[in-house]
Amino acid sequence: GDGSRQYGLFVYDSRTDKATCLIEKALKTRPAWSPDSTKVAIGNSPGYGNIYPLVIVDVSTGKIDETGVQGAGAAWSPDGRYVAVSTGFGNAGSWSAGIPCDGRIGVWDTKTRKLSYVSPAGINEATRDRRMSFMSGGLNPKWSTSGEWIAWQQRLRERRDGERTDPESQVWIARRDGQRLTRVF
Repeated sequence: GDGSRQYGLFVYDSRTDKATCLIEKALKTRPAWSPDSTKVAIGNSPGYGNIYPLVIVDVSTGKIDETGVQGAGAAWSPDGRYVAVSTGFGNAGSWSAGIPCDGRIGVWDTKTRKLSYVSPAGINEATRDRRMSFMSGGLNPKWSTSGEWIAWQQRLRERRDGERTDPESQVWIARRDGQRLTRVF
């Protein structure tokens, strides 16, 4: 090549040995394939921040569905109807795999085109003098094989007098509708 780089979301067709660019810009979060491999969901954001428009791309046509909601770190339900994401980001300031750590878990219904929340809102607060701060948020949603339950990492971080503590990770589960919220460990 000429040494230039190209950034974006690409799909590779092994039958034709061809790569196609679906989104032409740098992206900081990972995409998620739908169970039938016809679509990809991704937070369409080029950098670290707190704005991650969830888009769903049809890989055969390249058509981009701008959902109108915020979401990153997508995971498709086994039936392909729902997409679980981290959403509702606050101030950001700390990221995991490009995803702000102060969001909550939400579920985008591709049929009704509505976002519902599964976990409580994230927290990103500091004292006025900035000597103490606390951040908590939901990351990395995973579906049960039945599609009725979602598990995720709840990440907590505290800072006192400028000293960061190691983040604490908890595992939580809830039904798809947010009921039966339970800390597993």
